[in-house]
Amino acid sequence: MESFYENHKPEHAESILSFLAVLHDPIIAIKENGKIVQVNKKAQELFGYHRNEFLEMTVEDLLPSRLRQLYSRFREIFLKKISTGPVRKSRKQYALFNRMGEKIYVEVFLSPIIGPEGNITIATIRDVTTETVGRRALINVMKESFSKTRQDFFDSLALFLARDLKAQWVAIGKLAATKDAIQTISFLSSSQRVDNICYPLAGMPCNATIKNDDCLILDQLYQTYPNTLLLAQQDGCAHAYVGVCLYSSSGEILGLINVLYDAPIDSSQAELARHLLRIVALRVAPEIEILSNQESLSKLSAVVESSPNAVVITDRETRIEYVNPRYCEMSGYIQEELIGKKMNINSSGNTPKKTYNSLWRKLGAGDQWQGELENARKDGSTYWARSQIFPIKDQDGCTINFVGIQEDISKARALTKQLKYEVSHDHLTGLANRKAFELKLDQAVSAAKQNGSIHSLCFIDLDHFKVLNDTGGHLAGDLLLKGVGQVLKGGIRAKDVAARLGGDEFGLILFDCDSIHADKIVSNILNSIQKLEFVWDDKSYVVGASIGIVEVSGHEHDSAELLKQVDVACYSAKEQGKNRIHFYHEGSQGVSRHRTEVDWVPKINAALADDLFRIYLQPIVPLKRHAEKIKGEVCHFEVLIRLPDGVTGEIISPASFLPSVERFNQSARLDRYVINKVFDWIKCNPKRIQQIGGFSINLSGASIADQSLLDFIIAELESGSIAPGKIKFEVTETATIRNIAEACYFMKSIRATGAQVVLDDFGSGFSSFPYLKSLPIDMLKIDGSMVKDIAKDKASYTMVKMINDLAHALGFQTVAEYVESKAILDVLIEIGVDYAQGYEIARPAPLEDVLRE
Repeated sequence: MESFYENHKPEHAESILSFLAVLHDPIIAIKENGKIVQVNKKAQELFGYHRNEFLEMTVEDLLPSRLRQLYSRFREIFLKKISTGPVRKSRKQYALFNRMGEKIYVEVFLSPIIGPEGNITIATIRDVTTETVGRRALINVMKESFSKTRQDFFDSLALFLARDLKAQWVAIGKLAATKDAIQTISFLSSSQRVDNICYPLAGMPCNATIKNDDCLILDQLYQTYPNTLLLAQQDGCAHAYVGVCLYSSSGEILGLINVLYDAPIDSSQAELARHLLRIVALRVAPEIEILSNQESLSKLSAVVESSPNAVVITDRETRIEYVNPRYCEMSGYIQEELIGKKMNINSSGNTPKKTYNSLWRKLGAGDQWQGELENARKDGSTYWARSQIFPIKDQDGCTINFVGIQEDISKARALTKQLKYEVSHDHLTGLANRKAFELKLDQAVSAAKQNGSIHSLCFIDLDHFKVLNDTGGHLAGDLLLKGVGQVLKGGIRAKDVAARLGGDEFGLILFDCDSIHADKIVSNILNSIQKLEFVWDDKSYVVGASIGIVEVSGHEHDSAELLKQVDVACYSAKEQGKNRIHFYHEGSQGVSRHRTEVDWVPKINAALADDLFRIYLQPIVPLKRHAEKIKGEVCHFEVLIRLPDGVTGEIISPASFLPSVERFNQSARLDRYVINKVFDWIKCNPKRIQQIGGFSINLSGASIADQSLLDFIIAELESGSIAPGKIKFEVTETATIRNIAEACYFMKSIRATGAQVVLDDFGSGFSSFPYLKSLPIDMLKIDGSMVKDIAKDKASYTMVKMINDLAHALGFQTVAEYVESKAILDVLIEIGVDYAQGYEIARPAPLEDVLRE
């Protein structure tokens, strides 16, 4: 055929085209411009186009778009060469598309014809779709079975078949010694491994598989084989079956691979299943042969040659006798360079000596060894290999060879190393994270107890970081944290540890360093932090840090105690003015106070969990009604919280536990508790709530920044079960100014429901004066520190009157707190304050007593 159109004359071109039309291979004839001028029936069948449709197409129409330009250039060059002399035929492989849009893998042989009307390219096509799919399946099989234990090996391949063939059941089994039954090695149902079974061949589709090499049943499987053990276990759900035989290296049947479907399949599905099963069978059969017969090394040569793992065989002196292609690929040597050499040709010198001692101790005892070795390639680069080495013995039990199987795990180790780093390091600063830091601290404590060494633990809290984070955003805050991280790295010794413990908190462990030397190191670090000139959006920010230090001398009970102590020291540094170092000293006032706050934490948690807090109310009365002695219960109540003593039952003052609540970030949690209590009471007392003015609930700064709490409040107020007009929320002036944007958003959202907002403790610092006219509030509560002296101090009188007049001018109502005498009350009525509360009016009392029906 080749000679027919290799040495043709131009006048023969038309005859050649006519002859090609009747050939059995798909043929397409293409002009110089890519136009198709002739196709035969086989090509029409392959691509699904009629001849007339082909003649309207160019050959590029059959190619993926990404290959069209490339093929066009190749065609032009190929045809151009025709006029300059003899041209060698071109052979290419492509992925083309048929009329249905399905991908077809083809091998194309291109040959030129010089015709009277121009040059023509003859494309002879061979469909290699099945072969290509098979090769890819083989690759997947190798991946699935790579480095598996024997049971995992079979299960992984069964799972591969279940997944790729969408089969309901997959069974891999070996032929029983009696030759009349199959013992499954791996049995999957719905991709789940189930117990292996032994089933007879008689009356089974498997028997047909044994007789005919394979068996395909597309439908009505259960009707054909109604009483078989295997199918009976599937409750009659199996409709289709495909099975192939497994053969030993000598051609004997070893067993079967079967797939069963819970719905009918078509012939193309069945053919694909048979094709994949045959590929898997090539991989499974040697394993079953090993399992059944413990075959000799020579019987494995074909499998080893194509193994995805590197395989090496040496004599008993470790001289290399055989390596498979994967070993050459992994080591960089060709086979001829390795045969006859000692195994240490691959040694990198980096593997610990104890590893080799263990290896030879095992092999010397005739046992298998497995472990990890760092080997060297021919080019000097190193790689890690997970290795299994086992001895081959003669009939007398003497070792005659060693067989090594290696898997390159360099990437896996690198990934593991990276993951270990990420697990133990802060991703932003590159410093150790809290978990790694605490492990190192445990080591320092243990060393101090064992050998009397002294170390120093430091806790660093950045000053004013929240200002930068709130105004400049998280990006600015992150850049500062990175800068501080660099300062800490550069300020410690190689054996020390620096860590980011969370947020703007850092820690140092200075090993073999007493407090005197720690003071020098940390002072230099503090100076470096203070010198950080941080500018963001043309604004300069002052950077400082409060640092606590405690010695680790072995006298402490554990790391947890040390962390408490160093936290106390850092807290003391902040209390003393920030931007300084403070050493922990047992018995100091700051330590005692901090310990008291720490001791309250579990009590608060228990009280919240066990519902031990009690709600108290204090009336807030309208002064106009009070002055005119108008009767009727129209006051509203400030909601307060109290905690009974667990032993005596006496009420504990909030001043005892609220500092701990604030210090350890429990404020929002406690606020939610109070809100739930009030809302639950309102829902249970719909008539009683109509008889009072409502409730005024205090919120902390943490709560007004809590979006989830705001969403909860709005949902409750809009549910219809709570009248929003009966609810006021009090927010302190300090909390408002600390984050004015979040506070305004919170206030507007609350007022949009119909509830009211009160600015509490106004005048405690006058920091909100510049913002007062723009704050979305309804009422202003004058700070009690001014109210309590109003009857005897002219300055206090003037301040309260000024605040009251200003509030009224802005449209706000006013409340005066700390009204503890009739004299104070009379002055407030004279000034024109709207509401008052205090001991002169009523002391706080339990909710159930105040609002008893």
